[in-house]
Amino acid sequence: MNGKCLIFIFILFVSIRIAAQPHQQVHPKREFRGAWIQAVNGQFLGKSTDELQQYLINQLNGLQEAGINAIIFQIRPEADALYASEIEPWSRFLTGAQGK
Repeated sequence: MNGKCLIFIFILFVSIRIAAQPHQQVHPKREFRGAWIQAVNGQFLGKSTDELQQYLINQLNGLQEAGINAIIFQIRPEADALYASEIEPWSRFLTGAQGK
């Protein structure tokens, strides 16, 4: 094969590949685009309420900008809680010691 034939085959192949790509919206309305915010790596440890609130706001804003439309937030990592509860103890991932 000569060079012109190879170039033609390459252009034909690329054209077919491009035409075969599905046309997608940037963020389809009915698409579930989720993110999981977990609490077990110590990212919340030692933060004040205000610091934790700002940290989560920044994280959620970043996820929203990325097109995420659903958040799965782990609020009970080890049969404890990341919120005030009369039933479950405070999580060690907030305070460093479970129940405090």
